[in-house]
Amino acid sequence: MIRCRVCYRTEKWAEGSREVVVEGGGRKPAGHPSLVAWRTVRDALSGETGPVVGACAACGQPMVAEGQEAAWVDWPLETPDGTLMIRDGVLPAGSDIATLDARMEEAWAERLRLADIKPGQAMFTGGLMTLLMVPVAVWALAVCVVTGFLYMVLMDPSATIPGIGQGVTLPGP
Repeated sequence: MIRCRVCYRTEKWAEGSREVVVEGGGRKPAGHPSLVAWRTVRDALSGETGPVVGACAACGQPMVAEGQEAAWVDWPLETPDGTLMIRDGVLPAGSDIATLDARMEEAWAERLRLADIKPGQAMFTGGLMTLLMVPVAVWALAVCVVTGFLYMVLMDPSATIPGIGQGVTLPGP
């Protein structure tokens, strides 16, 4: 099976023919497309998946062979420093997976920066979270009140409950 790890397009390749098993294409890369492509190529280089055998027709990301022998295709990898051509599953001379991984993650990893949050967005999110916590607080208070009441009535039958009178005597077993 030949599979795209991003949009889940799956194909069966036989001698000269391709059969699409799962159409795919409904998902986009989660993050920068070059970083997502690098993660797929990195996993293939380290042997976690099969080799990169082509580009997905639906999303353009690398497709890997799983459970079958296949030949690597040359894959142009966009990096912050330019394009690297990975040929036959080998990085160019002077490149190693760890260094390239650190450089790609540093350049294109998603980060939440406080400068990206707008004041109205922060106020809305804070207000919404506060409103969502009110039912939880009311529930916790109700549990405490009911627990206290039941403890008072069931554990001390001679206790006087204000407004009700003498405690409730339960029949014995």
